Amino acid sequence: MNRTLIRMIGVESRAALGAPVRLSNLRQRLPGISKTDFEQDVLDLVKSKKYFLIRHFFPESLTDQEKEMMISAGEDNFYYKIDRCSGTKPKSSRPGRPLISELLRRELFGRSIRLPKWIIEWLRAEGNAGKKIEVALIEHYGLIAPPAGTTP
Repeated sequence: MNRTLIRMIGVESRAALGAPVRLSNLRQRLPGISKTDFEQDVLDLVKSKKYFLIRHFFPESLTDQEKEMMISAGEDNFYYKIDRCSGTKPKSSRPGRPLISELLRRELFGRSIRLPKWIIEWLRAEGNAGKKIEVALIEHYGLIAPPAGTTP
Protein backbone atom coordinates (compact mmCIF):
# COMPACT_ATOMS: atom_id res chain seq x y z
CA MET A 1 0.00 0.00 0.00
CA ASN A 2 2.92 2.41 0.58
CA ARG A 3 3.50 2.68 -3.18
CA THR A 4 -0.12 3.64 -3.72
CA LEU A 5 0.09 6.14 -0.88
CA ILE A 6 3.32 7.65 -2.24
CA ARG A 7 1.71 7.95 -5.67
CA MET A 8 -1.34 9.65 -4.16
CA ILE A 9 0.87 12.12 -2.30
CA GLY A 10 2.48 12.96 -5.63
CA VAL A 11 -0.91 13.28 -7.34
CA GLU A 12 -2.13 15.91 -4.93
CA SER A 13 -1.93 19.19 -6.78
CA ARG A 14 -0.35 20.99 -3.85
CA ALA A 15 2.32 18.29 -3.56
CA ALA A 16 3.49 19.12 -7.08
CA LEU A 17 4.11 22.65 -5.84
CA GLY A 18 6.08 21.38 -2.89
CA ALA A 19 3.46 22.00 -0.21
CA PRO A 20 2.48 19.44 2.43
CA VAL A 21 -0.52 17.22 1.71
CA ARG A 22 -3.55 17.02 3.99
CA LEU A 23 -4.12 13.54 5.36
CA SER A 24 -7.88 14.05 4.99
CA ASN A 25 -7.43 14.55 1.23
CA LEU A 26 -5.43 11.33 1.00
CA ARG A 27 -8.03 9.40 3.01
CA GLN A 28 -10.80 10.63 0.71
CA ARG A 29 -8.84 9.46 -2.36
CA LEU A 30 -8.39 6.00 -0.81
CA PRO A 31 -11.93 5.06 0.26
CA GLY A 32 -11.32 1.29 0.32
CA ILE A 33 -8.71 1.38 3.08
CA SER A 34 -9.54 1.19 6.77
CA LYS A 35 -8.46 3.96 9.14
CA THR A 36 -6.09 1.57 10.93
CA ASP A 37 -4.41 0.43 7.70
CA PHE A 38 -4.17 4.00 6.42
CA GLU A 39 -2.55 5.21 9.63
CA GLN A 40 -0.11 2.28 9.65
CA ASP A 41 0.90 2.96 6.04
CA VAL A 42 1.45 6.66 6.79
CA LEU A 43 3.50 5.83 9.90
CA ASP A 44 5.58 3.36 7.84
CA LEU A 45 6.38 6.17 5.42
CA VAL A 46 7.47 8.36 8.31
CA LYS A 47 9.70 5.57 9.66
CA SER A 48 11.46 5.50 6.27
CA LYS A 49 12.67 9.04 7.13
CA LYS A 50 11.64 10.28 3.69
CA TYR A 51 8.42 11.85 5.02
CA PHE A 52 7.35 13.66 8.17
CA LEU A 53 4.02 14.52 9.77
CA ILE A 54 2.84 18.00 10.75
CA ARG A 55 0.73 18.56 13.87
CA HIS A 56 -2.39 20.67 13.79
CA PHE A 57 -1.66 23.99 15.50
CA PHE A 58 -5.09 24.43 17.11
CA PRO A 59 -6.71 21.01 17.69
CA GLU A 60 -9.32 22.52 20.05
CA SER A 61 -10.98 24.07 16.99
CA LEU A 62 -11.52 20.69 15.30
CA THR A 63 -14.78 18.79 15.13
CA ASP A 64 -14.85 15.07 15.93
CA GLN A 65 -15.36 14.35 12.21
CA GLU A 66 -12.22 16.36 11.32
CA LYS A 67 -10.21 14.60 14.03
CA GLU A 68 -11.34 11.25 12.62
CA MET A 69 -9.62 12.09 9.31
CA MET A 70 -6.31 12.79 11.07
CA ILE A 71 -3.77 10.67 12.93
CA SER A 72 -3.75 10.99 16.69
CA ALA A 73 -0.53 12.21 18.26
CA GLY A 74 -1.82 11.57 21.79
CA GLU A 75 -3.15 14.00 24.41
CA ASP A 76 -5.61 15.71 22.04
CA ASN A 77 -2.92 16.42 19.42
CA PHE A 78 -3.37 15.43 15.80
CA TYR A 79 -1.22 15.12 12.71
CA TYR A 80 -3.04 16.60 9.76
CA LYS A 81 -0.45 16.88 6.98
CA ILE A 82 2.40 14.86 5.50
CA ASP A 83 5.40 16.21 3.60
CA ARG A 84 8.61 14.95 2.07
CA CYS A 85 11.78 15.55 4.03
CA SER A 86 14.12 18.13 2.53
CA GLY A 87 16.33 16.69 -0.16
CA THR A 88 13.66 14.20 -1.26
CA LYS A 89 11.31 16.61 -3.03
CA PRO A 90 11.09 16.08 -6.76
CA LYS A 91 12.28 18.85 -9.06
CA SER A 92 9.41 21.11 -9.98
CA SER A 93 7.89 20.44 -13.38
CA ARG A 94 6.42 23.94 -13.44
CA PRO A 95 7.62 26.25 -16.16
CA GLY A 96 9.95 28.94 -15.01
CA ARG A 97 13.44 30.18 -15.17
CA PRO A 98 15.86 27.31 -15.78
CA LEU A 99 18.65 26.60 -13.33
CA ILE A 100 21.88 28.39 -14.19
CA SER A 101 25.52 27.62 -13.58
CA GLU A 102 27.09 29.04 -10.43
CA LEU A 103 29.50 31.08 -12.58
CA LEU A 104 26.59 32.74 -14.41
CA ARG A 105 24.84 33.91 -11.25
CA ARG A 106 25.02 37.63 -10.71
CA GLU A 107 26.75 38.97 -7.64
CA LEU A 108 27.26 42.42 -6.26
CA PHE A 109 30.38 44.12 -7.61
CA GLY A 110 31.13 47.33 -5.80
CA ARG A 111 28.15 48.93 -4.11
CA SER A 112 25.46 48.74 -6.76
CA ILE A 113 26.55 46.80 -9.85
CA ARG A 114 25.53 43.17 -10.31
CA LEU A 115 27.65 41.13 -12.71
CA PRO A 116 28.00 37.42 -13.47
CA LYS A 117 30.46 35.74 -11.12
CA TRP A 118 32.86 34.78 -13.93
CA ILE A 119 33.21 38.44 -15.00
CA ILE A 120 33.83 39.54 -11.42
CA GLU A 121 36.53 36.88 -11.05
CA TRP A 122 38.17 38.01 -14.32
CA LEU A 123 38.03 41.71 -13.39
CA ARG A 124 39.61 41.01 -10.00
CA ALA A 125 42.33 38.87 -11.57
CA GLU A 126 43.12 41.55 -14.19
CA GLY A 127 43.10 44.44 -11.73
CA ASN A 128 42.00 48.04 -12.41
CA ALA A 129 38.41 46.95 -13.04
CA GLY A 130 37.05 50.50 -13.32
CA LYS A 131 39.41 51.38 -16.18
CA LYS A 132 38.62 48.10 -18.02
CA ILE A 133 34.88 48.77 -17.77
CA GLU A 134 35.32 52.38 -18.94
CA VAL A 135 37.38 51.36 -22.00
CA ALA A 136 34.92 48.59 -22.91
CA LEU A 137 31.92 50.94 -22.72
CA ILE A 138 33.66 53.62 -24.79
CA GLU A 139 34.59 51.06 -27.46
CA HIS A 140 31.23 49.30 -27.52
CA TYR A 141 28.98 52.36 -27.58
CA GLY A 142 31.31 54.76 -29.40
CA LEU A 143 31.26 57.19 -26.50
CA ILE A 144 33.50 60.22 -26.46
CA ALA A 145 35.04 61.07 -23.12
CA PRO A 146 34.97 64.78 -22.19
CA PRO A 147 38.32 66.55 -22.29
CA ALA A 148 40.38 66.47 -19.12
CA GLY A 149 39.90 69.41 -16.79
CA THR A 150 36.24 70.12 -17.69
CA THR A 151 33.75 70.61 -14.91
CA PRO A 152 30.19 69.43 -15.01
